[in-house]
Amino acid sequence: MWYGVDPLASDFPDWNPYNYTLNNPVRLIDPDGRGPTDFIYLWMKNAPFGYPISGHSAVLIGNDKTGYKFYNMTGNSLPNGNAEIVKQDFVSVQKFNDDINNGNGQSYELGFRIKTSEQQDQAMIQEAEKGGNQPYDLSNGNNCADYVRCIGDAGNINNGSDKKTFGITWPNKEFKELIEKNPNGSALLFGPQSNDILKDLNLNIDAAKLKTEYIPASTYKYTVTDDPIR
Repeated sequence: MWYGVDPLASDFPDWNPYNYTLNNPVRLIDPDGRGPTDFIYLWMKNAPFGYPISGHSAVLIGNDKTGYKFYNMTGNSLPNGNAEIVKQDFVSVQKFNDDINNGNGQSYELGFRIKTSEQQDQAMIQEAEKGGNQPYDLSNGNNCADYVRCIGDAGNINNGSDKKTFGITWPNKEFKELIEKNPNGSALLFGPQSNDILKDLNLNIDAAKLKTEYIPASTYKYTVTDDPIR
């Protein structure tokens, strides 16, 4: 029986304060009343290493209270021949944007946030930690998009169908379908060009209903001087 307002209701203004597990009790549970955490799919429109048509993907897992874990399978190889996995911790999404994106979406122009439970996060982190035990391979199920898809699958994220073309999982297609399959998620705009890039995806959803969040640079990015305004 629900007979009281969620004590964390003010943290989630888009949701009814009487909702349980963001109105998704099939996928989420709330054993202790704490707020949900995040799965954030990070997307780069133009991938490095000469793959401008495929894009590049990585992931953030966590929340603003305990921090986020960043996982990125690069196209580089370790001395043993296996794919390089870059792992880094951030105190917030804003700090990620500052450090990786130079505060303006310089690398990853967009992200997509899906609310998850701590149990889902733990399952996804365990899967992410398994990465990098085989060579990077665009056409053999071990590229950046395959890596992020496996992480999402471990947390029961609705990734949609496996968008392979010519045997390759394409980050651009994966990101587009992830947004279309998760209408309660929100697009993260990391820079001034992000909104235009989002529109260029030609999403098969009502754009007016898509929630967006602009992630600004931290104030320390700006230098304060005593020089007079000219």
